[in-house]
Amino acid sequence: MTEPITPDAVQPGPPGPPGRPDPQQSTPAAAGAVPGAAPAAPWSVPQQWYPAGYAPPPPGYQVPPGYEPLPGYQVPPPGYQVPPGYGLPPGYQVPPGYYPPPGAYPPGYFPGVAVQPPVLVGGMPLASFMDRFLGNLIDGLIKFAIFGVPAGIAVYFLVLRDLFRDVTSTPPGVVADLGPLLRKELLALLIIWVSGLIVSYVYDVLLMHRTGQTPGKRMVKTRVVRVDGDGPVTVGIATRRWFAAIACGYVPGLVYVDCLWLLWDKPYQQCLHDKFARTTVVKVDQATAATTA
Repeated sequence: MTEPITPDAVQPGPPGPPGRPDPQQSTPAAAGAVPGAAPAAPWSVPQQWYPAGYAPPPPGYQVPPGYEPLPGYQVPPPGYQVPPGYGLPPGYQVPPGYYPPPGAYPPGYFPGVAVQPPVLVGGMPLASFMDRFLGNLIDGLIKFAIFGVPAGIAVYFLVLRDLFRDVTSTPPGVVADLGPLLRKELLALLIIWVSGLIVSYVYDVLLMHRTGQTPGKRMVKTRVVRVDGDGPVTVGIATRRWFAAIACGYVPGLVYVDCLWLLWDKPYQQCLHDKFARTTVVKVDQATAATTA
């Protein structure tokens, strides 16, 4: 039969490492401790003291020299929680277009996101491809209604009507003399082409340079600005931008390259005519657009 083990028969083990309490030695009960409850564990590093989303440091990791807390700052104790009332109010959202001021964070660092912060020109973010496309589409429809429809009506009554009449009234087997009519048609087309350039210059330069907005850009809340942010867009800058866009339109295929260039251009998302004039297009909020309307 096995004999019962008495307390005197238990041999004491080796002492624990220096600086740590010996588990075999009795310790005085903490104040407020419940009799019979397990003793409280000594203070230890919290389970996750590193930022959320980051991998834990390897065992034995030490903070590099020079990265100590700021003077007067103390590491919060284990289990510390932010007191109630220090968070964002319920339902609060960051206003659209708000970004940290320049220099608030190191280059390439943007807290809370894994992408680079948007490029700001004059404190305003760059306009997207769709914003610029919709603005140009609205401007094109407005210019077509102002000039394209009247020009088409004029071409019909000055040229096409006489052309149809001469062709249909010529007897079979007789070649109609269309020389004078063709010269009249070329003259009419030349006048319409020059008039179209004048209307485009007035619309895209003279009406745009003061506020950086045409009617279409005002509707989609975009604006043409200088990339250096040094003053408004002058008539000369607007003219260079308009001339480059018109020139690209007369080269086959180049107009598409000009319009799509902003998709891969960095950092200002410029089209070719923007690069020629050193401009870009930004997104403005409703209050800013109203003050410059």
